[in-house]
Amino acid sequence: MSFVCLFFGFQYLADIAYTSVTKRNFRPYSFKSILDMLIFFIFMVNICVTFARNLKSTISEGLGVVSWEEKAIKYSRNYIENNIKETNLLILGVVCLWLRVLNFTRYNEYLGRFIGVV
Repeated sequence: MSFVCLFFGFQYLADIAYTSVTKRNFRPYSFKSILDMLIFFIFMVNICVTFARNLKSTISEGLGVVSWEEKAIKYSRNYIENNIKETNLLILGVVCLWLRVLNFTRYNEYLGRFIGVV
């Protein structure tokens, strides 16, 4: 899931291309853009924590050198001893994704009007 959420950051390339072709103004400080970058950074930090901290010295050894059983033990030990709580980071990421879903409702004709009234 974390790798898929990185596409929120790459979405800027499509937004910039669209605005340059249609000669519209690109608004980098809109709520949608800031939320997309926040989602990108949250899941990028999650990936970095997982690979750089929790799987430390298992990936660099190469395939077949460290068995899966040893990797599981090292990952579990590093996960428990880590100062950054991945659960809290993922909860923040999921909340941001739900905010993004709620932001999408403004494009829906009927639901957008309903939320505007509420």
